[in-house]
Amino acid sequence: MNIEDKEQKREEQSPVQKHKKTTDKVGKKKNPKQSDQFKCFYEADYLLFKGFCFFIYAAYGGFIPYLPLYFKQIFLGASYAGIIIGIRPLIQCIGAPFWGVIADRYHAGKVIFLGSVIMWIVKAFLLLAVRPHNQQCIELYQNKTSNASYVYAYDLWTTEAAEEPKWVVIPLHHPIMVEKNRITVVDTEASAQAIKHETDELPQEVLLKNVPLKQRKPNKENASRHRTKHRAKQTAITVIEKRNSRNTSKHDLVHDMDKNTNVPSILGENQIGKRFQLKFVHMVKVYNEELNAPVEFITQIDTYEIDFMFVMFTLIIIIGEFFESPTFALSDASLLKRLGNDREYYGRIRLWGSLGWALAAAMVGLIINYSTFKVCQWQQNNYIVAFFIFIGFVAAAFVNALWFRFTYNEEKKFEDIGKVAPILLSLRHPSFLIATLYTGFCYGILVHFVNWYIDDLGGSSSIMGAAGATREIAALIMFGVSATTLQALGNVNTMVFCLLAYIICFICYSILENPWMAVALELLDGGTYGLVWSNCVHYMSEVGTKLGVVDTTQGILQGIFWGLGNGGGTMISGVLIESFGTTNTFRAFALGGTVVLGILILAQYTASLLERRVNKSKQYELLSESENDGSKSEEQELSKTTQ
Repeated sequence: MNIEDKEQKREEQSPVQKHKKTTDKVGKKKNPKQSDQFKCFYEADYLLFKGFCFFIYAAYGGFIPYLPLYFKQIFLGASYAGIIIGIRPLIQCIGAPFWGVIADRYHAGKVIFLGSVIMWIVKAFLLLAVRPHNQQCIELYQNKTSNASYVYAYDLWTTEAAEEPKWVVIPLHHPIMVEKNRITVVDTEASAQAIKHETDELPQEVLLKNVPLKQRKPNKENASRHRTKHRAKQTAITVIEKRNSRNTSKHDLVHDMDKNTNVPSILGENQIGKRFQLKFVHMVKVYNEELNAPVEFITQIDTYEIDFMFVMFTLIIIIGEFFESPTFALSDASLLKRLGNDREYYGRIRLWGSLGWALAAAMVGLIINYSTFKVCQWQQNNYIVAFFIFIGFVAAAFVNALWFRFTYNEEKKFEDIGKVAPILLSLRHPSFLIATLYTGFCYGILVHFVNWYIDDLGGSSSIMGAAGATREIAALIMFGVSATTLQALGNVNTMVFCLLAYIICFICYSILENPWMAVALELLDGGTYGLVWSNCVHYMSEVGTKLGVVDTTQGILQGIFWGLGNGGGTMISGVLIESFGTTNTFRAFALGGTVVLGILILAQYTASLLERRVNKSKQYELLSESENDGSKSEEQELSKTTQ
């Protein structure tokens, strides 16, 4: 063994072994209690792992749970938000194992790792660059005395309303259409001909009046002074949009939004608008004392633009996630190699990630709660704040990542990686992997749509932050005691316990009415997640250690839990929430958990029976062989005596 091999072997020794050698040299007595409870805290180089876990999970926890609400704010439905967020971890099914194999083969772990962390920041800036530009706020009031309607429109996000609106006066019964840069007064007979012939552009005779939408000041507050005297009565119209609007009139759309609310006929009866995918999604009535009349603030969106933004967000997520997918797999692999034979203490390092998540979730929730603005007289939270906090935390994590070390087993053959699949396909492992997949599903819906559910129940972002912080504090505690739990229960029994906890959590969410109760349920959710993830990491590292392919097995785990589980759960839950509602979705997940629990128990029990039979048959074979050997020896002795 050369000097480099000896040095590498010394570096791969666990911190406990190093500590024992040190205490032996100086002649001090060993302290087993300290060795068991604090082995991950007195080594200086573990500060790098702790710092990285803290900052990277703080970035994740202060951003990802609020990302669906950001998409909801710009009028993407639950299904679109679920697909965008869900496809992100699905890419890990390809990216994480791929980059893990490349890192093993070419010894490029550190380069790939640092590049993946940088990609987090690039992706955040690209997501910020995609913003809606064809959403309008339409202010409207009607004066039947003068037989006229007064319309005033402006861009929803990039401009603010003027202090004194320049009303466009039109005949009372003429419909209008508000497009990106103009207000169009439509001639009823000519518009009917345009609809009949399905032309792509409106003929000139249809446009009785075109009034351009002037660009005004940058939208800093989205509220003008003259509206401070108004008494606002909000009519909430929360939309789950129907994408095929060519078969739906605007009156139908309004009834889908809220059957008790009617959009004014000047807008609602216009059938030209549906040809251009224009939809109304929200309306607020405000009594104007100066006009002595109610003014209606109507939010209009362009579904063509919504579809375009969905495609752009999806492309950014796919490309960005592929390059950032090895972040967690490689960081975990580096940590596990540093731990050596004490991998069950992984949770004591990972708990720093939960601490970062908890602090970031609470901090971002409070900041967002006090960072509000009005959009078309509709109070909104400023979720863009979460983007910049996310970028700051990732930058801090990158600084810690610069000192990560990656070691490789030179004696390991690349062909040995093919031995992982047969082992995982043995009788015991598939049921455990199915349970791992389901727990990933649970993570996907609870992390990404609990805040959505709290928002639907009328809860504030402060409740969301408190729920997120509670969740991660519970996970932090469970990460700290996970080693003791795994030693006491074992991997399979721990997974059974976690499945039962998730089933109870979903049942409670399905009957939830008070949004503050979500804080208590997130305590159960966080503790379950902390235990199940430590359990899965330990289980897969034990499999990988036998073949010397820890990087690869951790990549497989990342793909199953974070990719198929987290991603698939997010996408499926988004579609189910939009189709059947959040309550029914939670009930469906509880039922699915019951089925998975039954499969796990049945498979493990069957495997135990088969293993007992195999062991008994081997014992019988050994006994028969020994008897045969004995009979042969007796025959040989008899033959010798006769001779």
